[in-house]
Amino acid sequence: MEIFAITLGVLAAAGTGYFLQKRHARELESLSKSSSDSVKSLSGEVSGLRAEMDQISWILRSMSEQVIAADLSGRVLYLNPAAEKVFGVQASESVGKSFLEVIRQAAINGMLTEVLDRGEEIRQEIRLFLPEEIIFEAKALPIRSEGKNRGVLLVLHDISRIKQLEEVRKDFVANVSHELRTPLTSIQGYAETLLDGALTDEKHAREFLTTIHDQAERLSRLVNDLLDLSAIESGKKSPKIAPFSLADLAREVADSLSPQACKHQVRIESRVGPDLPDLNADRDQIKQVLINLAANGIKFNKENGSVAIEAGLKGGNFEITVKDTGVGIPETDLTRVFERFYRVDKARSREEGGTGLGLAIAKHIVEAHGGGVKAESVLDEGTSIIVTLPS
Repeated sequence: MEIFAITLGVLAAAGTGYFLQKRHARELESLSKSSSDSVKSLSGEVSGLRAEMDQISWILRSMSEQVIAADLSGRVLYLNPAAEKVFGVQASESVGKSFLEVIRQAAINGMLTEVLDRGEEIRQEIRLFLPEEIIFEAKALPIRSEGKNRGVLLVLHDISRIKQLEEVRKDFVANVSHELRTPLTSIQGYAETLLDGALTDEKHAREFLTTIHDQAERLSRLVNDLLDLSAIESGKKSPKIAPFSLADLAREVADSLSPQACKHQVRIESRVGPDLPDLNADRDQIKQVLINLAANGIKFNKENGSVAIEAGLKGGNFEITVKDTGVGIPETDLTRVFERFYRVDKARSREEGGTGLGLAIAKHIVEAHGGGVKAESVLDEGTSIIVTLPS
């Protein structure tokens, strides 16, 4: 009986050990599975963070704005390629260095210092010379993490082109206002004189009415030129391309301007040979270009001077030159003569009834054809306007 009891005890003990071992195995297996799931989850999160970081890095590298980051001690943490290009530095050599040591610009360093001191975002417009002047809209803001400031992020947006366009717009409005005011003042003044009794004075009345008529025509020319320029710039007056003889067109322009040339005692001629291949362009628009250039050559010429229209092929392109023997253009004005309302001799140009838009219109027409225009001049010897058009 004792032996039986002992045997049962041994079997019971053995059975308990077996079941305990089995339970521990299940627990270990569950723990292992849980750990494996955690590792997989953590690995997924790390991969997601890495992908997110790569995406942020790609965005920063692709930005046209200059992005710079610095820590609380003013040392560079990051520079994107746009900042590297503008400031002529390398991120690999700049990280860890003092901000002012890398970006030697007092205005930017001042913004950085102010944000570090105040812990607030600031915006301002700054002008830097790198070496040319560039106007930036600068934004500096603190980098915060867990409620604490960790550094400064600086973003620079180049607004030089916008500022330039604003200046052009202001100048254009001022110039248009001035150009309109002059003839309008003249018309108003002479009309009031007539109404005050000058109508009964036949001699002066006719003179006043002639002046009013001339000034009204000047206004009409100005408005038409403005409309033409606006249509060309907006693309509403696109060139109608077709082949035509440049020799015939040059001769036609010379003939049409002969009366004006005779009035100024200037000779105008075409020197374009008949063997020149046909030009593929908008004939009416190219005619307007030649008339504008040749008329300028006549207006600003000397007595017994000349204007010549020449053309030929150069480097696979058509090159048309309008030469005059006039007073010439100062070198400082050569790059500006194609601007709207720009006049070298303001008094003479207005006296001749010019609108100041002829060369600007010519330039825009040529560029709409995929060509270019430039001016060459020697004072007191003459000017050549050279137009290049694709063949």
